[in-house]
Amino acid sequence: MNSENNYTISLNLLEDLAKTQDYVEELLCQHNIDKEMCKTIHVVFDEICVNVFSYNDFNLLRLDIDIIINNNEIKLLFVDNGIPFNPLEYDSEILMDIPLEERRIGGLGIFLVKHFSDVIEYKYSDNKNHLFFLKFLEG
Repeated sequence: MNSENNYTISLNLLEDLAKTQDYVEELLCQHNIDKEMCKTIHVVFDEICVNVFSYNDFNLLRLDIDIIINNNEIKLLFVDNGIPFNPLEYDSEILMDIPLEERRIGGLGIFLVKHFSDVIEYKYSDNKNHLFFLKFLEG
């Protein structure tokens, strides 16, 4: 039997990210997610949240995150009312071919999120960005 556990978090300020990260870590621990997977989810969660708040500078920004954990996978759905931005169109792969001292700031987080995902999808609908991340649990 595959039971799903659904959780929703809402953020309006980047300053709330640390508390949110603690909450997500607690959820993962409650579901006996191994430490390496927790680190991966932590990086993905942090990178996506920071991107949303970094590229949207207005007072009414809202980021809703659905977390779904079951025996086989972790799903994250990030929905925000910011400007349309598809991070999957950003060619972060080319960053790896450029010497570190020549790289411009930004893009590495998107590269990591893509690298860590088993499935990642983006759509813009209802005046909102929807970024879906899926990671299969091994074992």
